[in-house]
Amino acid sequence: MMKNLFILIGLLCLLSPAQAASCTISMSDETGAKGSTVDVPIYLNDASDIGNLNIILKYDPEIIQAVDVKIGNLSNNGIIEANTANSGEIEMTMVDSSGINGDVQVAFVSFNVVGEVDSTSDLALEMVSVNNLGLIDVVTHTEDGSFTVKKASIMTAQILAIALILITSIISLIVINKKK
Repeated sequence: MMKNLFILIGLLCLLSPAQAASCTISMSDETGAKGSTVDVPIYLNDASDIGNLNIILKYDPEIIQAVDVKIGNLSNNGIIEANTANSGEIEMTMVDSSGINGDVQVAFVSFNVVGEVDSTSDLALEMVSVNNLGLIDVVTHTEDGSFTVKKASIMTAQILAIALILITSIISLIVINKKK
């Protein structure tokens, strides 16, 4: 009886799909002023020889609009492909033939901030799949983030006002010098 139990357990182990250790893909809570462009990082934590990641990120296009996805801190062998054409959704694939290890910012998504002050968009990680260098599925946990539109800082308004004054002064000097 015991021998049959061990044979059954052995067969079940052979039939179960192989999986590598787990990792976490996460987004943080970010803010930005309306009219600005903000780079939002995507993190991979507890990575061990990760070869590729496939991610669909969903967001509210009434609040933020994706304009670009840039490679993060991958090796020289790392590449990223992304599709930002679908409003409210980004599809991206990252590959690194050297393997991704540890805690890494794997990508940065550039968003134009278009929403009103205090409006918020979820940054939802959906359809996430991760494989190690041996193409074995890695158990992946996700942590969604959010994006909140904040008021433009007073510093930004002051810089714009000073720039306007400088431009006006330069134009005035040019006009005065041409009259002489």
